[in-house]
Amino acid sequence: MSEHFFVCSGNRSLVSSMYDLFRPNAPGASVGQYQADAAGLQGKAAELKNDAFGGKQYLGMGKEVGSKLSVGDVLGAMAAHASREIHVFHAKLDGEMIVRMHMIYGELLKQAIGQGIMPFPMFTTPDSAAAQSVLSSLAKSR
Repeated sequence: MSEHFFVCSGNRSLVSSMYDLFRPNAPGASVGQYQADAAGLQGKAAELKNDAFGGKQYLGMGKEVGSKLSVGDVLGAMAAHASREIHVFHAKLDGEMIVRMHMIYGELLKQAIGQGIMPFPMFTTPDSAAAQSVLSSLAKSR
């Protein structure tokens, strides 16, 4: 079973590093880098507040902080993590890569906090339709 991962931050270089790490090293995975205007994303969040996300939110050393989320909740939380522009790494992963993604997220989060970067969330869902709703609210940058 596949799982969709969204890691977001106002820090473009952080999101780019996730993309650069996964793109050549995750055979068979679908990865992309996206962006959106934080204010515009808040508007989309309001439109999609009743659409189920069917996944989880993680923040701070990989701790689960939310489930039973709507797509609007996810978009609103993404927008809250940037003052102007939000950058999002997306990956659709299978099998062992799902476990690796959680480990890499935890390690990258730890390093970022050590460098003074605020904690950034990761959202996961097995629901491809929900993932597509999130992706359609963002602009692909790579």
